[in-house]
Amino acid sequence: MEKVMEMLVTVLISAVCIFVLPFLKEKLGAEKLKMLWKWVCIAVQAAEQLFGSGKGEEKKSYVLETLKEKGITESPALDALIEAAVKELT
Repeated sequence: MEKVMEMLVTVLISAVCIFVLPFLKEKLGAEKLKMLWKWVCIAVQAAEQLFGSGKGEEKKSYVLETLKEKGITESPALDALIEAAVKELT
């Protein structure tokens, strides 16, 4: 089961790199995308430090709330960026 999850995350990260990032880059512009990525990574790292391992839903809620405070609204593309930041962190 763990191998399957690992493969799914790898596929998701690949999809983010291939489809989502170019779409966002075009839509937001490179500078805004860089800033969005920075805030997502900061929020993911903070959630990991605050909640530790095994509390995925609580961490994701924290990340989404933190980003919402910065004016960043939830979307499938944002979810993909969060997953990519989590994968990069591990």
